[in-house]
Amino acid sequence: MDSKFKEAAIYRRIAEYLKWVELGSDRLTENQRERLRSFLDKLHERNLVVVFDPEIPPDAHNKYGGWATVPRLPSDGELLIRLNEYTHLAIPDEAEVIWSMPDDRP
Repeated sequence: MDSKFKEAAIYRRIAEYLKWVELGSDRLTENQRERLRSFLDKLHERNLVVVFDPEIPPDAHNKYGGWATVPRLPSDGELLIRLNEYTHLAIPDEAEVIWSMPDDRP
């Protein structure tokens, strides 16, 4: 992954999400918890999923491109990230639980 994509806010929320899942809320700052909670609430309330594709151009919401939140499709199930040619190898079958929309929030 090009390092510029790691500067995107969506990428940072995904990284915070994984840290929260693995280590718990106490390993995030209050600011990180608030941003992550807001991000997860947005995905849930608007029925959105995160997409990574290096061809996604920058826009007003993401100056680096590569990331977007888009309407959830039935094929997305409960996953936070849409599986595609760029993410399918990054999410092994046994990790599906980690990548599913959580019932609780940080």
